[in-house]
Amino acid sequence: MELKLVRDHHIACYNTDQGCRLTLSALLDYAQDMAGDHAEILGFGADLLMNYRVVWILSRIKVRMEEYPVWRDEVVITTWHRGLNGPFYIRDYEIKTKDGRRLGSITSSWLLLNIDERKLIRSDIATEPEKICSEVALEPVAGKVRIPKDVEMVDCFDHVVRYSDVDKNGHTNNVKYTVMAQDCLDREFVTANPVKEYEINFVKEAMPGETIHLRKGVSQTEEGPLWFVEGYVDGQQSFVCKMQF
Repeated sequence: MELKLVRDHHIACYNTDQGCRLTLSALLDYAQDMAGDHAEILGFGADLLMNYRVVWILSRIKVRMEEYPVWRDEVVITTWHRGLNGPFYIRDYEIKTKDGRRLGSITSSWLLLNIDERKLIRSDIATEPEKICSEVALEPVAGKVRIPKDVEMVDCFDHVVRYSDVDKNGHTNNVKYTVMAQDCLDREFVTANPVKEYEINFVKEAMPGETIHLRKGVSQTEEGPLWFVEGYVDGQQSFVCKMQF
């Protein structure tokens, strides 16, 4: 059994920004695709779980990047399933160059949801020791993003969930929230300053036709400005994230 899934990625022009760097959203697209494929290999993929009316729900992600690959680079992404941590199933990733130089790491936290009862469940199928790799790519795991009380949140824009936002589950794909969050910030700033650390919580799904109201705020820290972005649907928080550049 393949405890780790290793995949080569060629950085195409459509996955880069104006500075020719791999975008954060494209990196998360890679990660999402590999998570699904590796879950299938380990025997708890989406197709099998759907037989029991159960789906994987991505709850939290944390990314730490030391360097971003650029257009035409070749990178190697490795992912593995770390098993349970509290209520979450943890999946980690490492991003490296072809010659083994570390570029960054990701840790993600997942939940299992019964789609008929809309209840979170536990399943032994994803906790079998022989399917778990205890290696740690990034610690601690993604936490709860809290906006400090002294941070003033200001309105950015409203985004109506459209065709291009919706995935096979019929709701806004999780990576689209990252696109919206970065679109809230100054384009020239984000282009010149790629995200070093990123953390996002997915709180409530946004459905086709719904309007996501986006707000942003900044906290000045010793490491530099820490940006917060949150989205609301009908007065309820849909997602919240923080970005360190």
